[in-house]
Amino acid sequence: MKKLNLFILVILLFISPNANAETNKYITLGTNLSTLRSQGGKSELGKFLGFGIEYSKQSSLFFAFECAYATKKFTLENISWPSDSELYNSGKTIGDFFYNGSFLELSTKFGYHFPKIQKQISIKLFTGPAISFHYSYSCQVKEHKHLWYDEEKGPYEFDYITCDSEGMVPDISIDGTIGAIISYKAFGVEFRYARSSKERTCISSLTINDKLDSYYILLHYYF
Repeated sequence: MKKLNLFILVILLFISPNANAETNKYITLGTNLSTLRSQGGKSELGKFLGFGIEYSKQSSLFFAFECAYATKKFTLENISWPSDSELYNSGKTIGDFFYNGSFLELSTKFGYHFPKIQKQISIKLFTGPAISFHYSYSCQVKEHKHLWYDEEKGPYEFDYITCDSEGMVPDISIDGTIGAIISYKAFGVEFRYARSSKERTCISSLTINDKLDSYYILLHYYF
C-alpha cells in the first residue's frame, strides 16, 4: 500500500500544473456488455453515465478519476434450479433468468498520453483499479418447465441452487481495468475492459460463484 501511495504521489507531482499539464473535466455516457467469466450467459446492453477529471501532459503520463452510474444486464438461458429450499425432495424448475443490476463505479486511470496527431487527435492508453458497488437490482424469471419430485427417481440435479441472500453478494468488487481513449478537440471515445477480482457468490436468489466482467464503449465531452 505504501508503494502504491508513493507511485500515485509521483504521478501527481509529475503532471502538476507547474509542469504544464492540462486539467480537463468531462462527462461520459455510453453502454456496456457484462458476462459471467466462466458460465457466460447472454449479454444485454447496459447504460453508463459518469463524470471525471483528468490531469495529463502531452508525451507523458496522465492520471484520471471518474465516478459513474452503470447498469449491467445478462440472461442465463435454459437453466435449472430447485423449486424450494429442500434440495433432497425439491421439484425442478427449468427456465431463463434475466438480471438487471445498478452499480456505482469509482475508477482511477493511470496511463500514457501520446503526442497529438496533427495537433488535434489525442490517444491515451491506461490501466487502473475500479471499485464497483452494487446497490439495487431487478430480475425476471421465464419458466419453461416444472418437474415434480419423484421418490422413485430420487433427487434432481440442478445447474444452480438457491441462496438466502438478495441482490448481489458481495456488494463490492475491485476490478482491474485496461483501455484506450481517442479524442478530437472536445470529444472523445473510450474503449474499456473491466476484469473483476471478486467472485460473486449469489446473484438474486441463485448461487453463482463466478466473476462478472464488463466491456464498455463510452463517449466523452471535455470542458
